[in-house]
Amino acid sequence: ILLGSIAYIQTDILHKQTETMYNHPLQVRRALGSLEADILSMNRYAKDFVISDNDKEISQAIFNINLLKEDAFAQLKILNDKYLGPKSDIDSIKKELIILNSVRDNNIRLLHEGKKDELREKMRINGSTNLQVEKVLSKIKIVSNFATKKGDSLYEKSVSINNSLNIQLIILMLVILLISFFIVRYLLKFINSPINQLMYASNKFKNGN
Repeated sequence: ILLGSIAYIQTDILHKQTETMYNHPLQVRRALGSLEADILSMNRYAKDFVISDNDKEISQAIFNINLLKEDAFAQLKILNDKYLGPKSDIDSIKKELIILNSVRDNNIRLLHEGKKDELREKMRINGSTNLQVEKVLSKIKIVSNFATKKGDSLYEKSVSINNSLNIQLIILMLVILLISFFIVRYLLKFINSPINQLMYASNKFKNGN
């Protein structure tokens, strides 16, 4: 019963550790990966504003950007729920993403107004759009680094817990074996004593006493 109870408690501890690892580093890394992909994809579609003269292609690019915006904020909600670091880290990403969306909306306005030269300038490598994209990615990097370190920390803690639980089980089993040895020894002594008396009496009886 004692061994079973300890094993149950240890299994529960390991389960909680695994659950923490799943809910934080894994979920956060997934959300960060999706968020980063959304931002880079939006940037790729935004370049269609400059290189394409096809209204249908431009409309499709704008539609895709709007879908990616929705998914980006959905990933932010997951990060807000699962991230174990400072909430200000997620707020910083959200703030820069809102600014980036505002920059993209302004780019779409310039596109509709036919100001392609000004739009090209903003879409250059050192243009305001790309600089804002880099700001968002840099904020994501902060969260990513924290999640990585947290994952490493949880793994190290998991290894430590596993070693500790194994030692506890070994000690417990040794104690149980030791107790069992003394119990068996006591029982043998308790049983052997009357058997020896019976054998003594039997020998006496056989010898005519």
